[in-house]
Amino acid sequence: QPRSRGLGDVYKRQALNAAVLQTTADVVLTVDADTLLDRAAVAAVRNAFAREPELVGITGVITPKSRRTPVGRTLQFFQTYEYIRNFLGRYAWMRVDCLQLISGAFAGFRRAAVVDVGGFDDACLVEDYELVHRLYRYSGERQLKWRFRVLGDAQARTTAPGSVPALLRQRRRWFGGFLQTQWWYRAMVGSRRMGRVGTVMLPVKALDTVHP
Repeated sequence: QPRSRGLGDVYKRQALNAAVLQTTADVVLTVDADTLLDRAAVAAVRNAFAREPELVGITGVITPKSRRTPVGRTLQFFQTYEYIRNFLGRYAWMRVDCLQLISGAFAGFRRAAVVDVGGFDDACLVEDYELVHRLYRYSGERQLKWRFRVLGDAQARTTAPGSVPALLRQRRRWFGGFLQTQWWYRAMVGSRRMGRVGTVMLPVKALDTVHP
């Protein structure tokens, strides 16, 4: 896929939107080309959505794998620690109905909900993060009890940056998309209509925008 100027990411979002409109499935999965799912992952996602009608989005547990060079092994160690810490944080936020980050490398969504909010945004650098904000806003405005989950039994492995320049490019895009999304949805910060996401999570994320 073309990577110059982020064209590959744009094509991915366009492909996801086309697929969402073509399929008639109740649940859709987004999986990056360099992500490999464990055997039980798809069944875990299907069962979670079947058990909970109000569930609209899930993220699995992803393990990073880098190239087997000294630098790659060092970066893999760092990113493995980072992924574990982040997923533990997501479990904690999930317990108070504030799960906000669902990784597009391996995620599941209720298709009808994605269609209702207009699909994935071509203009955003991090389409997965932005989509969850839009789902929260939509459900808050309509007083829907949509829920998001981290599934510990839905596991996958993904290729992680194996060099410092690649890692910096990835993080520049991630943080740029984070700032972009925070600005777009700044009206949700402190909003009681958004539930705990508006009164707890988003104020914390607002502080993150100025964190060193």
